[in-house]
Amino acid sequence: MMSHPAPYILFWATCLLLAARLLLRKPQIRKRFSDYRAFLSQPWKIATFIIAASGITLAAPYSGDPTWDYPDSIIISALTFMTAPWAVGAVFRSLKTRTGWADIFVAVCMMLFSSSWFYDIYISLRDGVYPATWLSNLLISPSFYILGGLFWNLEHQPGRGIIFSFQRDAWYHEAAHTSFRKVVWIAMPLMAFAVYGVAWFVLTEYWN
Repeated sequence: MMSHPAPYILFWATCLLLAARLLLRKPQIRKRFSDYRAFLSQPWKIATFIIAASGITLAAPYSGDPTWDYPDSIIISALTFMTAPWAVGAVFRSLKTRTGWADIFVAVCMMLFSSSWFYDIYISLRDGVYPATWLSNLLISPSFYILGGLFWNLEHQPGRGIIFSFQRDAWYHEAAHTSFRKVVWIAMPLMAFAVYGVAWFVLTEYWN
């Protein structure tokens, strides 16, 4: 029998339904999706996603965590790549303008689903029991999601240097194609934080 914290599940299921309704009511959603897909399709973003996803997936057998396996590593990595750049940017822009509170709600739900709630669903279906690690995962995983959102928003602007794409008015609607070498000095520290976090977790579990 599946054991689970029913009030918590009801909470996040309600949040997801409301977020989906808000998202689908956005005007010109197909055009927005097309623009965003082009924004993510820059070669260096795809290449770094493949590298990051491969590293996280290959580390799974050595983590010592039975809930960290190949399927959730691959799917969570893909969800992060597809949603984090928009979610992080949407929160920044909404807070800056003090508008778009619906976007903040949708963005936070995207973050929690990609980094935590999908994991809960997957492990529950796989093992028949709600993961005991749901709270620790909820507290730790969003930090990697935010790092990814910042990383894949990096770009170089003539006269401004390295900025985050969401700092531009057009943002992803007019993607600025940047070579990785022009943003490497900011990209590398963000990558280092993520690698350190994964390595720390793997080594901690291994030595225990």
